[in-house]
Amino acid sequence: MPDSDEWANYSNPIKTKSGGRRLRNKEMTVMKIENTTNNQRCGASVIGKRLLAMTLAIGLYCVTHSTSASDRVTFSAGVSEDGGFPGYAQLGYDPLIQAVFIINDGQWAAIPFYRDPAGVSADFNLVTQVDVPRAFGCASTVEGYTIISTSKDVAFHFHAQGPVAGFPLPTVYFVKYAELLTAIEDGELLIGELQSLPSLKTGRATFFQDNSGASLTDVSYLHFHANFRAEGFLDGDPQYSTFLMHLSAAGQGGKSSKTFLNPPLTEIRFGK
Repeated sequence: MPDSDEWANYSNPIKTKSGGRRLRNKEMTVMKIENTTNNQRCGASVIGKRLLAMTLAIGLYCVTHSTSASDRVTFSAGVSEDGGFPGYAQLGYDPLIQAVFIINDGQWAAIPFYRDPAGVSADFNLVTQVDVPRAFGCASTVEGYTIISTSKDVAFHFHAQGPVAGFPLPTVYFVKYAELLTAIEDGELLIGELQSLPSLKTGRATFFQDNSGASLTDVSYLHFHANFRAEGFLDGDPQYSTFLMHLSAAGQGGKSSKTFLNPPLTEIRFGK
């Protein structure tokens, strides 16, 4: 991976309407991540790079005061700089497989939020996933921990769960998958765009649990696993009142031949 904070320049970055950079749908330029990370929190630079790659892939970023051979870092709900998810939602571009990861069953896409959507910056491109340090000013609606191991290969386990007493229920947005693909055709998805999609359903999770992990090199996953389940009720939906989302996946590999990944064994259901 490149030594600079611009992970790769597979094609020329394009300015977006919000003034940032976006990903080309066909060429899939990797986003330039602003160099705002505190080096003391992430340890050695090579570990920091690999951790950022993991973040974009499965939704993990380690913000710690030190990273040893094996570190467990807990994070709480609310506004905290002690760790947790470095963005807002589970949707984004993975630089190892060079594809966009979206939880979907082919008809519906699910976008689970680890943080309150009301705190998402209006100009932030959700496809880039990571928004450090701004995301840490947005209240997390889940709590959990990360376990980082750097003794041999870099490996991690990420656990997030909710709801948490005293905090809003975690939000899960559902939109038609084809509609979402059209919305991010230009490589950019702002929170306002997502919330204005005609098919949007807003779920409030009474159960929310993400268990994800991987071991990896700079260019591929030696192994990864993800088990993500959320269920609850839908806000003001005229047709359905409840939802269930369950993703289960495991495997290994590197660069994908696809622009968008279809996770296996994804279940999305709505009920009366």
